[in-house]
Amino acid sequence: MAKKLNPDGLPEDVPSMLPKKKTDLFRDLDITSDEGRNLQNVPEEPPTRVARGKMGEQPVADPFLHSSSEPKTRIALGARKSVQPPKSALQQETAADVPSDPVVGWVVIIHGPGEGRGLQLGAGQNTLGRGEKARVRINFGDDEISRDTHAILTYDPKHNKFYIQPGVGVNLTYLGDEPVLTAAPLSHGDKIVLGSTTLRFIAFCDESFIWAD
Repeated sequence: MAKKLNPDGLPEDVPSMLPKKKTDLFRDLDITSDEGRNLQNVPEEPPTRVARGKMGEQPVADPFLHSSSEPKTRIALGARKSVQPPKSALQQETAADVPSDPVVGWVVIIHGPGEGRGLQLGAGQNTLGRGEKARVRINFGDDEISRDTHAILTYDPKHNKFYIQPGVGVNLTYLGDEPVLTAAPLSHGDKIVLGSTTLRFIAFCDESFIWAD
């Protein structure tokens, strides 16, 4: 007579050597015991992916299969500082040439280096030269102009009149075509020549206007 086989395909009197299923393990355990309860409540580990690289295989958690509860960090970027371009040497020089007292007139370069620029005149003596000590600095590339005092333009507020006189250097100053050897009256529109530079004198204070004290 043929022997009956168990579900594993072995005779009934032969014990099964196959591993039991998880459900069979639970059935054999007393679920009222701590061991049975802990085995049933064991959470499954999240699936992992393998990142392949030059350093070998490293298991990494799949971010798409479970979400993280960690809060996101925001980085506040500071405002960019506005960077101003540095002033040119010409801008730095002309910025210091403007007298702080009220304007009484101007000299405008109509020929030579710096053509088209206007320089402000103030009350009293206005020394014309290339150097920093000159009250009206004409430093646009004409080396024939004396450094400190090539000429002096004076405004007399008491009598509301202008004058021109030579400086202390060896270079001459011309009023029109005539050399300035002593103080001479200066009229609106007169041309003044210093080296290779020609200036035109523009009077602001005249018979129609004068600064009040």
